[in-house]
Amino acid sequence: MAGALAYVAKQLNAPVSGVNVEQVGSTDSEQFSQRRIPCITIHSLTQASWNAHILHTSKDKLSAIRLDDYYQTYRLLAAYVAFLDQAASVPAPDLD
Repeated sequence: MAGALAYVAKQLNAPVSGVNVEQVGSTDSEQFSQRRIPCITIHSLTQASWNAHILHTSKDKLSAIRLDDYYQTYRLLAAYVAFLDQAASVPAPDLD
């Protein structure tokens, strides 16, 4: 999943970096992970906004969102989902 995301991001010239957030807190994908369903968490947080301790505090407001980052994340996710959908519709090769 991460490899497909990196591929799509490269095609869009969108910056992507990996961060292990397992020790930070829970995410919406936690329920999938518990059931051994592959999952990925994608967000538009920057290191600066993370260091500012905005998330889940009184500073966590709409005005704190960098709309350019948010829109770029939206574009990336739309392309990523389309890529995954297209990849899933390709029949597996017959190995017999």
